[in-house]
Amino acid sequence: MKKFYTLSLMTLAAASMSASGHVLELSANTTGLSVGSPATEVMSQGRISLTEAAASVSNASSRRSSKAKAPETASDWTSIGEGTYLEDLLTIFSDVEPNQMWKVDVETSASNPGWYRFLPYASGPVADLIGRSDTENYIYLNASDPNKVYGLDFDAFGSFSISNYVPETEWDIDASEAGYGILADNCITFPTHSWVIYNSGWKYTTNNTGMKLYLPGAEVVDYSLKVTSTTWCGTDNEIKYNIYAGSSVAAIKAILLAGEYPMTDGNASVVANQGQQIPAGNISVKADQHGIHSLLVVALDANGKVQSKEVSYFFGDFESDDNWKSLGTGQFTEGIYAANYDTENETFDVEVQESKTQPGRYRIVNPYSNHSILGDGTLAATEHGHAHYIYIDATVADRVFVEASPIGLDGPSGHAAVNSYGAKYAGTEAEEEAKALGFYGTYDADTRTISYPDNKILLGEKGYQNGVFLAGNSDTKLVLPEIAGVDGIAVDNTNAPVEYYNLQGVRVSNPAAGQLVIKRQGSEVTKMIVR
Repeated sequence: MKKFYTLSLMTLAAASMSASGHVLELSANTTGLSVGSPATEVMSQGRISLTEAAASVSNASSRRSSKAKAPETASDWTSIGEGTYLEDLLTIFSDVEPNQMWKVDVETSASNPGWYRFLPYASGPVADLIGRSDTENYIYLNASDPNKVYGLDFDAFGSFSISNYVPETEWDIDASEAGYGILADNCITFPTHSWVIYNSGWKYTTNNTGMKLYLPGAEVVDYSLKVTSTTWCGTDNEIKYNIYAGSSVAAIKAILLAGEYPMTDGNASVVANQGQQIPAGNISVKADQHGIHSLLVVALDANGKVQSKEVSYFFGDFESDDNWKSLGTGQFTEGIYAANYDTENETFDVEVQESKTQPGRYRIVNPYSNHSILGDGTLAATEHGHAHYIYIDATVADRVFVEASPIGLDGPSGHAAVNSYGAKYAGTEAEEEAKALGFYGTYDADTRTISYPDNKILLGEKGYQNGVFLAGNSDTKLVLPEIAGVDGIAVDNTNAPVEYYNLQGVRVSNPAAGQLVIKRQGSEVTKMIVR
């Protein structure tokens, strides 16, 4: 069973602090940045700790037979000395911090040059966390081609099946998708999303720095990076951040954007090339419009190469209460926290409002104030100078999505916000793909019920991996007050206001001539070039 707990942040080496704090300006340039692909969401990780997973039924129920094997003739494995391992395989779990390194004994086979093996969890903080050492399960690495290093499948602690995402381990992918490592400067480095782990299905891991093995004699560097804040929304839409950097980091660059952008390798390269250089220490950011904003930060080495990357999200509150009308009391079946923390779903009364300018767009006012358990943890409406909401866009009955928004709950792991896969791709070129993958909810006019599919709503808590959005919901629905009736979904779009969005789903107030935009008028959504 999952438990309520708080995440203790790892202590990182920090560069010199800025005394007064740095103000990072919002960028309007999104050239080269991507909102990501819906297909990658299928392999996302849910909310669970390693200690909880290790105590449950073995995760190794999907062991895979692989044609790639360790050298059968290698009876001459010998130690070549002590190396350093940078962990990023089990960091998908909430209690395993990224950027942790420890010493490991590295062995090689004289009769099979290029092969290495080591026991990653024979010691170190992960073994300490789980309460036992794994002295049986080696990671075998074939570095005979230093530009195409791959690892063999193994079961960490005999329970967690982990696989290098390459054709050699039977993954049906081409070379462009493969997660090969490289051997350079006496260090084997695997990129992010190069390994996968089986935990109720195969999920991407190596999401932070990628895995590294510093061979004996290699120069070990510290490129750790941590971007932290305590809240999603602040007074006057301003958020304070702390940036921590390792001692080997030569420069830190950042881009601040309206909209939601993941920290992919491609986006990290854009930040490195186009971002503003910022100091470690205190910085402040400010939203300029309603909704989610993205702070993308990278740590660079002396050659300008990205070594670590992080993304943090925050929100602007620019919705005027004058644009909303109260519909009365609805019933909310809460399945978000219930799914994330393995408790019972609860149905309770909530105040529901509808947008005056966008019929079919609803919001639940201070949504958790009536929850029997979580209600005591809601933030006072005056703390941030505004109330908090769950926003639901039901303007298109079969493409309902939960908008990214802070929900005013100071929950088990800090201030919380919700998001959804549907919201990430609504109004973008990937919307049809997202629809095919079942990312959207539905509105039933006869029963006045908005329903959302399981595991498509995301929850983030600032004290849980710095607010990473993780999938988890079950049987989540909202029954609208009777006054909404069948008219809750707009049918006649003639008088509906016109809104424009760019292809990343970010609203554009005054699109320029020649710009390709998404035009939304009521329930009608079309793509057009502004004349």
